[in-house]
Amino acid sequence: MKRLLKFFIMTLLISIVYQSRYQLLNMLLRNRVGRSLAVRTAFTFPYIRGKMMSQLFKY
Repeated sequence: MKRLLKFFIMTLLISIVYQSRYQLLNMLLRNRVGRSLAVRTAFTFPYIRGKMMSQLFKY
């Protein structure tokens, strides 16, 4: 019974986060610390870093 309740609560939380994902992202990127954390995290992925660097230093 507890396991089923946990499953329903997790499903509810995931659906709420999914439905409001853009509001949460805007709230995170609104302040300076959130933006710097997002950029720092994005640059840890080699694909994103390679794409950004090739766009920045194209000429």
